[in-house]
Amino acid sequence: MSAYIVDNITINRIVNGLQLAQQGNRAYPSPQYGEYSTLLMFADAKTFGNSMLAMNVTAVGQRYPQDTRNTMPGSRACEYCPTRIHPPRPVQLLKSIGCFLYQCSEGDVPETNELYKALRSYEAALALHIVQRSDEYDKADWE
Repeated sequence: MSAYIVDNITINRIVNGLQLAQQGNRAYPSPQYGEYSTLLMFADAKTFGNSMLAMNVTAVGQRYPQDTRNTMPGSRACEYCPTRIHPPRPVQLLKSIGCFLYQCSEGDVPETNELYKALRSYEAALALHIVQRSDEYDKADWE
């Protein structure tokens, strides 16, 4: 499996989506429930984005221990930089979280990093939320 440092757009989508969820946007499930919910309730987007980037760098560093931060595959940004992007639709947020977590699944990160666990838990809640709001789900038999 190869891993890389995701670009800021991926991190921005996740941060922006979680901000919308925190603000009560009904298109997204609230991040305030679950075992790791406190990790997803953040006040400062830049600090949260930098925490995500640091986790990604840790995972990629465990995959490629011979590389320095500047020679790791992926983005060369040393710090999370918020950019103006449109708020992600729920399915895009789900896919961005999936991509991000895949890139962070190296070494011991999935077992030891609480932010990884929180995002994995939110990913599952978001997937269920999307399905339950779909027409197909509404039309399915309740038996």
